[in-house]
Amino acid sequence: MGLAAQAGRLKSGIDHLIDESAREWQTSRLTARVHFWSPLAFSLVVLASKIHQPIYHFFIQEDGLVEWATFFLALIAACAAGWIMFSRWADGYRSQAVLFGLFTLALAFLAGEEISWGQRVIGFETPESLEN
Repeated sequence: MGLAAQAGRLKSGIDHLIDESAREWQTSRLTARVHFWSPLAFSLVVLASKIHQPIYHFFIQEDGLVEWATFFLALIAACAAGWIMFSRWADGYRSQAVLFGLFTLALAFLAGEEISWGQRVIGFETPESLEN
């Protein structure tokens, strides 16, 4: 079996799994494909930008594109986890609700940490011993 045939079988298998997930989650095929391929595509763009250092530094710089994207995605995930927490509590699944509550707090902390909330909002400074 040639390389092209193997690649075709792999793509067909991935497409099948994405379509199956779309049906299970009751979402469109397009939405499922976007959710599957976006992280890989974004990672490849950042990796390819490593070849051209100014673009790479634009992506990863402090307060840059990657940092703010991480903040917003973690914030959206925290909101989704909070919504799931409340719905699990209302449905009587208390232990699941507690776990999602902890997950919500962790995601909110991650989002805040990504934009240095401790330094910017609260005013904490890096201890001199750590800075050195």
